[in-house]
Amino acid sequence: MKVVGMVVKLLVRGDIIRIAIILFTALSVLIAQCFIAMDVLWSSFAKAYLGAAFLITIGLAYRWLGRDAGVAAACLVTAQLVIFSSFGAVLNYAGAAAHRPLYDAAIANLDKAIGLDWLGYVTAVKSNSTIGALLTAAYNSTLPQLPVAIAILAFSRRIARLDEFSIAFMLAAVLTVALWTAFPNLGELQFLYANGKPVPPFQLALSREEALQVFRVWRDGPGTVRSEEIVGLIGAPSFHTVMALLTMRALWGLGWVSIAAVAVNVLTLLAVPADGGHHFFDVAAGAAVAVFAILAAKALLQGRDEREGSVFVAPVGQAG
Repeated sequence: MKVVGMVVKLLVRGDIIRIAIILFTALSVLIAQCFIAMDVLWSSFAKAYLGAAFLITIGLAYRWLGRDAGVAAACLVTAQLVIFSSFGAVLNYAGAAAHRPLYDAAIANLDKAIGLDWLGYVTAVKSNSTIGALLTAAYNSTLPQLPVAIAILAFSRRIARLDEFSIAFMLAAVLTVALWTAFPNLGELQFLYANGKPVPPFQLALSREEALQVFRVWRDGPGTVRSEEIVGLIGAPSFHTVMALLTMRALWGLGWVSIAAVAVNVLTLLAVPADGGHHFFDVAAGAAVAVFAILAAKALLQGRDEREGSVFVAPVGQAG
C-alpha cells in the first residue's frame, strides 16, 4: 500500500484523467463481453503491455528523482495511450459484434443530396499519380504522427498542451466508438469491393483485402480478437479526420513544425474519402467529434496546477 501511495503522489492531473478514461474503457469492454459473442486473446497484447510497463517505470523514476519533466511526460503519456488503445480497439470490435444494421445507404444518400460524388472525387484526386501518392503518404502518416507530436510537446515542455492533446484523443476515440456502435457504417470503398466491383486503377491506402476484412468482421462477428489482426472498422465519424485535426491543434504555433503539421494534415483530410474509402459525411462527423473532444479536454483540465508544466517536478520527499 505504501508503494501504491507513493506512485499516486507522482501522478499529475493529466495522468489521473487519462487513467480514469482507461478504466472506463476497460470496464466497458468487460461489460460488453457479458452480452456478446466475442473472445479476446489478451496474451497477444503482451508486448504492448510490457513496453508500456517499461515506459511507466522510466516516467515514474524521472518524476521521483525530480529529473526532466519532458521525459517523464513523454514516457507516461505514451504508455497510457498504448494501454488505452488496446482496450479501445477491442471495444470497437465489441461494437461490431452488436451487429446493428448498417447506415451506409442513408449516409451515401445524404452525400448525394448535397451534390457530393464520391467516385468522381476519388477519380479526380487520384488520376494524377504524384498527387495520389502524396495523399496516400499523408493518410498513412496519421498514426506515426502521434508519437512524434507527443515527443515534440513533451521535450519542448508544453506539458499542458500535451495533456489536452492526449486526453482529447482518448475522449474522441471513446465517443467515436460509441457513435459507430449505435450507427454502424463501413464506407464507400468497402461496399464497392463487397459488391464485386473491380479494384480502382490507382493507388489507395486501403487495400481490397483490408476493405473486405472490415466487411467480414462486421458480417460474421469478430470471433477471437488478436492484437496483430485488428483493423479499423469505423466509417463515421472518421477517426483519421479526428487525429489530423487534433495534431494540427496540438502543434499550432510551433514555427516550422506547425507549418509541416498543417501541410501534411490538410492533405490527410483531402485523402480521407479516397484512401480511407470514407463517405464525405464521415469527415464532417469526425471534425465535430474533434471539436467536442478538445472542448471537453480543456474543461477537464481547467484549474490544473500550472507547476505541472514546469521543467521538473520536485521529488516526493521534497514536495511541500
